[in-house]
Amino acid sequence: MHTLWLAVFTAFAALEARCAAPTPPINVWLKSSWNTTNLVTEIIETASLEHADVFFPLLDILTDPEAFDAPLASQPPKTAYLEALKRIKDSNLLSGIGEIQSFERALALRTATPKIEAFHSYYTQHFPDTPLPPDCGSWVDWYGERICNAGDLLARVGYSCSKFTDVKGQPLCEAKNLVKLDIQQEKKLNRPTPLTFDHVHPAEHAQAAQLKVAVLYGSLTSPNFYSLHSILYELSSLDSPAVRYVFRHAPPPAGTPVNAAFLSGYGVALDLKKTDYLALDDRQNKGRPS
Repeated sequence: MHTLWLAVFTAFAALEARCAAPTPPINVWLKSSWNTTNLVTEIIETASLEHADVFFPLLDILTDPEAFDAPLASQPPKTAYLEALKRIKDSNLLSGIGEIQSFERALALRTATPKIEAFHSYYTQHFPDTPLPPDCGSWVDWYGERICNAGDLLARVGYSCSKFTDVKGQPLCEAKNLVKLDIQQEKKLNRPTPLTFDHVHPAEHAQAAQLKVAVLYGSLTSPNFYSLHSILYELSSLDSPAVRYVFRHAPPPAGTPVNAAFLSGYGVALDLKKTDYLALDDRQNKGRPS
């Protein structure tokens, strides 16, 4: 009898110890179906969600080679974020009440990454496996012609530069050095098909329908990006714009390490269903509506 009680006590003790043992943790996270994007690209796009008209000024500020020792888009994330936030505040581009806080929250939630991925998806569908030389990471689509340098771009638009300035290997032309050429008007060309999420400068203009359209597929980390962007930004900012500047994000070059983007701020629930068969005595419920 003593042995029986000892066995029962041991069994209950083991069961209690098993129930008291900590259960293994269950980790739940949410990963997007798209890859991470360059942080500076995300910052610019997120700011433009607050105000669409800040896109081009902020793009110009954060990619200006004279403003940084090294391209901001190639800096570590923390450095890029702090420097970009400082420039946004100094420029007063988001100066409304609560706009900076709203921008920071949207950036943390990565609300702009689906739009960036839409640009990348469009590019890969229309230019699949297109080999690009090392100096053509960014390029301008001029009615089907691919242009990778500032001189050729100016010539197509009908301008030249009286004096290029070399800034960290990029040839830049100030507005005062732009010279309009007296050239024969090109034959009528088919305008590029606009996308609903394109960035366009000038957004609206009385003669927008007559302006030639240049589409820049830009990668902020490419060496030739700012020289092409600055030319188009200058020409499209003239009192009588010489061109309509359309900007689209180009995807990272082939072979660039990529990882799926983790999403923060979204609720993730894991429901565990108990599948044990439970027998319930429902005799006391007879006659009651179910």
